[in-house]
Amino acid sequence: MFGTYGKKEEDDNFVTEQELQNKLSDYSTKQEAETIADNIVEEAISELEIPTKVSQLQNDSGYITANEIPEDLVTSVNGKQGDVTIDIPTVPANISAFTNDVGYITDPGVTSVNN
Repeated sequence: MFGTYGKKEEDDNFVTEQELQNKLSDYSTKQEAETIADNIVEEAISELEIPTKVSQLQNDSGYITANEIPEDLVTSVNGKQGDVTIDIPTVPANISAFTNDVGYITDPGVTSVNN
């Protein structure tokens, strides 16, 4: 029903499932015990310090930060230094520029096909 949080030797607020069940067994009704359990959980959640800004987190993976971006991001491409020209192929804008190598019907007068 309830999990555990933290390590007992490091956290004074640590409660095991058994300890929680023992505390809840002192109450006479299930409803009363559930209300107390809900209050315990809500109190524990309200005491959590959840970061709301990225700057509050630790960069333990070593992601690059804005201050670490090199000025010269690219120094070479395929072994070429300096200004590099990338050849981008020209793509036809019209279908008529392509070769009809599979024999699609091109006659605009054809309106139906008989099977």
